This record gives sequence, C-alpha cells and structure tokens, in this order.
Amino acid sequence: MLKQKNGHQPLSFKALLLLGLAAFLLFLPGRAVTPPFDRDEPRYMEATAQMLESHNFVDVRFQDKPRYLQPAGIYWLEAAAVSLTGMQHQRVVWPYRIPSLLAMSGAVVLTALIGSMLFGASVGLVRACCLWLLCWLQQKAVWPQSIPACCLRCCSHSWRSQALYEIASKMWPHQ
Repeated sequence: MLKQKNGHQPLSFKALLLLGLAAFLLFLPGRAVTPPFDRDEPRYMEATAQMLESHNFVDVRFQDKPRYLQPAGIYWLEAAAVSLTGMQHQRVVWPYRIPSLLAMSGAVVLTALIGSMLFGASVGLVRACCLWLLCWLQQKAVWPQSIPACCLRCCSHSWRSQALYEIASKMWPHQ
C-alpha cells in the first residue's frame, strides 16, 4: 500500500485479513446455541422466514402486519444467508445471525484500517481490539455498566495518542 500524506503506513492486506478472520472466529462462539437476545431479533427472523416462504422480497411482513420500520436490506441479507445455508425449512437461529457476524467483523477491520491510516498501525490495532471488546461485551451482555467506561477509555486513548503524536512531531520534525 502507498504511504499516506501524514507519514503513517496503513496495515497490510494480509494483516487486515488475519484481523478479520480472528474477529470472526472470536465473535462466533455461542451464535448457534444462544436464544434470541431481545424482542426484535425473533421479529426479524420471522419476517425473513415469511419472506422466504412467500417469495415476496419487497413487501416485508411480520405475521399479517407490514414491517417497514427498517430498510428491507437487512431482511434480504438474512434471507440470502438462510438460503445459502439451506436452512429455509429448519427454524434454527444461527443462519439469521450471519449478516451481523460479518458486519461486526468488517467493522473491526475497517476500524483498524482507518486507525492505522490516521495514527499508525499500532493505534489502529488497539482501536480494532477496543471495538471488538465492546461488541463482544454487548453481544454477551456481560457487565453492561462497563461498556460506557470502555468507550470513554478508547476515546481518551485516541485523544492522548493524537496529542502525543503532535508533541513528538514538533520536537522531532519529519525530514
């Protein structure tokens, strides 16, 4: 990859790929056996199942009522995941969770990439690990009161990293 204007070398494609795979594997445990988390997850699943049964991919419905609260794209992604796994007729939870699993893994990779482009590879990796931890805590509903503390810690670390970088740049200017 090309060197950025600010002098930071972004993470390599191989590092980002390994990070994405690691995030995917770390998010994976419990996806198949954990029951739906909140009241909306079963509604998404049922609306997607009805979409697959009726072959109507435009008019999203939950039982007999339209479900226009969210864009249809999430239902389409769930329907694609369920169809690709061949689980249309079994009412199991895990195929419906594949789009969110891929989205969370992608968010970790993008956080690492953007962080490495702005502040350097180590800061990008730290940010990605912080995001992974926040997503994991939210997914497991472990110590919900710690989530805001983790967010604030990540923000303060980013600010401190930028402040230290600016101080170091003034003391030792780039040639």
